Amino acid sequence: MEQVLPSSINYLDTLPRAIPSEHKRRRFYATNGATFLPGSTIRIPLDSTREYLDPSNCYLNFTYENTTGQTCTFDLAGGHSFFENFRIQQKGNEICRVQYYNRLMNAIVVPCTATQEEQGDISLVGQTLYAGTAGAGTLNVPTPAGTATGADLTTGRHGSDADIAPGAEVKFNMPLVGGLFTQSGTAKLLPLPLLNAPIELYFDVAGVWSPIVSSGAAGDWILRDVYVVADLVEVPADVNNFMRELQMAHGGSLAIQGQGYDYNNGTIDAAATGSISLNVPSRKRSIKALYFAGSSRTYAGVGVGSADWATFYLSWSGNMCLRNYFVRAGSVVMPQPAVIAAGDNAVAGNNEYDRGEMLMELKKSMGHLGSHIGTGFLAASNYATNDSDNADGAGAQQSPVSRSGFLVSPYGLDMEAYQNEAIKAGLDTQTLSLEMQLVLEIEGGQAEPVQVDIFTLYDVQYYFNADGSISKED
Repeated sequence: MEQVLPSSINYLDTLPRAIPSEHKRRRFYATNGATFLPGSTIRIPLDSTREYLDPSNCYLNFTYENTTGQTCTFDLAGGHSFFENFRIQQKGNEICRVQYYNRLMNAIVVPCTATQEEQGDISLVGQTLYAGTAGAGTLNVPTPAGTATGADLTTGRHGSDADIAPGAEVKFNMPLVGGLFTQSGTAKLLPLPLLNAPIELYFDVAGVWSPIVSSGAAGDWILRDVYVVADLVEVPADVNNFMRELQMAHGGSLAIQGQGYDYNNGTIDAAATGSISLNVPSRKRSIKALYFAGSSRTYAGVGVGSADWATFYLSWSGNMCLRNYFVRAGSVVMPQPAVIAAGDNAVAGNNEYDRGEMLMELKKSMGHLGSHIGTGFLAASNYATNDSDNADGAGAQQSPVSRSGFLVSPYGLDMEAYQNEAIKAGLDTQTLSLEMQLVLEIEGGQAEPVQVDIFTLYDVQYYFNADGSISKED
């Protein structure tokens, strides 16, 4: 039998030598303009001949200039609210598209992930209300005596449309979400020196009233000083040669696991009741979860603040008077039995006792079910408390306006339990050619048409190929 030294006195068992490298921080600026108006597109290329990009430590900076002629404030997701779509391209090939990005972040991601502490962070980088005091980015300011109601607690209320004065400038910072910037498993550095063209980020700027709530009908605002702050790792040239050899040893490609969001929408007609099916034509090999949120887009004749510039409509959603809901893919129904929802909030007690199951399924889809940490700031004061009509039937507006409490109702379903093969992480609608539908059972007909925004979270495999291109499989 071979004799070995105990580890405590084995001085030959040394740590392996690390590859020499240098950590850097760099700014990548927009190359297609210095200022950007609502409806424009921002292009930022990421390239380097020696450095590898750390996508988990990248964020976007920009300055908002209030040229609207009105005072204003911002929706829940802060800087994310300004971008309707987020796209990634390489040499003209689109490898990621997150459509209706600002709705996704405001109605789903931020309400379901932002705890009280994270809301404090968002108040600094996203200029949202914190601690119940008017003014953008206020932090750790005591709530005035006598105003500690559910709507006035630290994370319970929107800002005031008087927060940002005309002519004021506000700095925003936001992490990048989607595609190469939302990796699953062990995060990998992006080998920029192996590419034959830069990775290009495109931000489609939203319309004038999407990100803000203003004191009156607003004119255009301006975004400027736009750049991505990135962490880079510079390595010796022979590391690139080794990576190219590694590519060839793996069939000519290096694989990175990412995640994306596919967007679809449907409409529930006014006064509709019973079973409503909404098509979800998402063709993906691995759908991990499905999220949706619904609200009216009707503003005429609502009453108080009867215009889209007066309401936080990116974040607002209602319970849609759902009795239950499920997904049908081909002949498969998921889950069985259907998820019980809040029902018609006009029926006494419904939204007090029937929100628990829908919350548990939402937590499951977010991967939070086994944790004692809560799901964002969702609470009895703001989650599924109202239906999705903009009007309350008494001449007033239900969707949140200046200084009012949050009203959100995100729904989620976990699709990972319905995988076709063990190697897949979720539901396969592509190779099985499954027609997927979201089926909603409406209990109380609503007075206004409701738009249901549906997002499917799916796995993406990115390949960094030997010819310098990036391809994907989803």
